[in-house]
Amino acid sequence: MKILVYGIGAMGSIYASLLSRSSNEVFVVDPWKEHISEIKKMV
Repeated sequence: MKILVYGIGAMGSIYASLLSRSSNEVFVVDPWKEHISEIKKMV
């Protein structure tokens, strides 16, 4: 399943992580470049 998570702050990042572990294709969108940079470091 393809899932989009808009806003990857405290809650959105948890949801995105859990959904991706369940064999879903997860896309994230966030207006804060810092959030995106941190997620890229974890991947």
